[in-house]
Amino acid sequence: MKTNFVIAGTKRGGTTSLDYYLSQHPRIHMCPSDKQGFFNQDELFEKGFPNPELYNLRFENHSGKVLRGEVCADYMYRPQCMSRLSIYNSEIKVIAILRNPAERAYSHWQMNVTQGLESLSFREAIELEKEMLKFPEKDQSNPTRSYLSRGFYSDQIKNLLQYFDPHQLLFIRCEDLRDDTEVSVYRVLQFLSLPFLEMERTPKNLGDYQTSMNPEDYNDLIEIFTNDIQQTEKMLGWRCYDWMRPVQIRRPMMDYIES
Repeated sequence: MKTNFVIAGTKRGGTTSLDYYLSQHPRIHMCPSDKQGFFNQDELFEKGFPNPELYNLRFENHSGKVLRGEVCADYMYRPQCMSRLSIYNSEIKVIAILRNPAERAYSHWQMNVTQGLESLSFREAIELEKEMLKFPEKDQSNPTRSYLSRGFYSDQIKNLLQYFDPHQLLFIRCEDLRDDTEVSVYRVLQFLSLPFLEMERTPKNLGDYQTSMNPEDYNDLIEIFTNDIQQTEKMLGWRCYDWMRPVQIRRPMMDYIES
């Protein structure tokens, strides 16, 4: 039995919550969280395509359930993963959750700070990555620092379409999954040809922000992402004006003392 679908990204886009929602369905067996990620492990593919049984063993005790699924937020981001997935199962279905790229970047940075993976301020980390993106042929000094690059969705979508037919792909807005969970989960189950069932819908792995994003930083990111957001809109037939709307910057009033 092969894995039938993957939730391929994006990081900090709601993948953990969707994993939780689907794991409650009696006909779905989700890969355990501690065993997620296989097609993104380059060392396994250095000598060719590994024995698929190495991957299938991660789904032990599936209890005869109809569908198997896995979550790995790296799959959409790393182009080689889609090629490997298509070789493993050419009929696999791919679910991608896309989030406002500016908000996604800040959430990703906050997560790395909390986990001790990031020592730079958000502004410093973004400026450093902007320099890295000017020279893509050079390896990043810190592979976890992909706050900007993961938010350029159009190339990731093109890569998905290179290996899979459109009917194998489902794109969901993170904001819809958050604000209208029932409808979003219904769309996923319909995509998987499964009946809808009521389930517990408490979001998982929410960000615990110590500080909010500086409005100036947010508006700078919007400027960086706008062109790619517009391309994503055209490719998916979406309206993402809320992703491109700058926030009003309120500067503190100065005290004037007459002498």
